[in-house]
Amino acid sequence: MSRYFFHLVDDYDIIPDEVGIEVANLKEAYVEATKAIEEFRLEHSVDAADWEDWRIEVTDAWGDTILTLPLSGIGFCSMTLVEREQTLSRH
Repeated sequence: MSRYFFHLVDDYDIIPDEVGIEVANLKEAYVEATKAIEEFRLEHSVDAADWEDWRIEVTDAWGDTILTLPLSGIGFCSMTLVEREQTLSRH
């Protein structure tokens, strides 16, 4: 199990996740990030425009950004498959 952190980030601010969660692998971290986005959307639907430029940056225990997912849409991932495999082999 590895600990991943799910930070809310835009071009000017960061709301850090100081606790993180333990997940089995990068795929599970991605699933958890998409769940967090869906929960966030449900809780902040009225203010959605205010969060348009925000994203979740998933970092590992070393602070390396592993995934980036925009709050405005699920399905985007900043990593290629090769980069994901390289990251997984490090952990």
